[in-house]
Amino acid sequence: MTFRNFLKDNDSIPEDAQELQSQKYENVRGKIFHLNTEEGWGFIEATNQPEIKFKRIYFHWQWLLIDTLEFEYLEKGMEVEFEAREHPKGWRAIKIRVIEKKEEKKNA
Repeated sequence: MTFRNFLKDNDSIPEDAQELQSQKYENVRGKIFHLNTEEGWGFIEATNQPEIKFKRIYFHWQWLLIDTLEFEYLEKGMEVEFEAREHPKGWRAIKIRVIEKKEEKKNA
């Protein structure tokens, strides 16, 4: 069998792999658990999605939404909302937005 024929015969993605690729959760809430300010990454602890196998989810500064705080202003314990996606190395948080605290809204 040639490589070209192998690709033709195996060009469909197995069902379990398709499920893995599309598995994501939107509007997940959590708190920043750890920050590595020198390298620009951290972990968020998910608080409202029991379906997610791992509660500590990796994020990188590039995945913060443009209309939220910049990475250097993030602090451990801040509440965030994000989209969680499964990745071969574990869950990733993308489209991250810092949630305003109620006290800040009252004082504004």
